[in-house]
Amino acid sequence: MLIPNPQPPTPDPQSSTVRTTLTLKNSLGLHVRAAALWVRTVSRFAAQVTVTMGEQRVDGRSVLELMTLGAPQGSVIEVEASGMDAPALLAAVTELAENNFYETQTPLSEGEDSCK
Repeated sequence: MLIPNPQPPTPDPQSSTVRTTLTLKNSLGLHVRAAALWVRTVSRFAAQVTVTMGEQRVDGRSVLELMTLGAPQGSVIEVEASGMDAPALLAAVTELAENNFYETQTPLSEGEDSCK
């Protein structure tokens, strides 16, 4: 599951690009089912989306590319969207995150270390 950090999406003054930072809080991180749900969600929008973790940047519309991030619980990712529906796309993935990717597993609590 992704839980948004407190900062709102930041518009890029040079384009219609918005970005936000999210922290993976669910117990499995960005695993196959979560990545597939992510891609299904973003595919509804007329916008491009990239996801960055560390130095790795991938297409946020590709399950395979999202999986190459190897993003476990506790990972921080940056989501950047550009295009006509970019703000709506970020709102949708934020909502998806807030709903724990509709998983029933207990998410990581604030301040809890996933590597115990």
